[in-house]
Amino acid sequence: MQRWKAAALASVLCSSVLSIWMCREGLLLGHRLGPALAPLRRPPRTLDARIARLAQ
Repeated sequence: MQRWKAAALASVLCSSVLSIWMCREGLLLGHRLGPALAPLRRPPRTLDARIARLAQ
């Protein structure tokens, strides 16, 4: 039973470290590519545009 607990704890720890590492890499990559990707992003629609479309 101890082996299963140790294996489960090691698995959770490794997945947590990997998840944190991937998030940090994604944030750093986003900062580097932020200005380059800015034209590809659409501005969010405003609430007024949604209301006008619903009123049609």
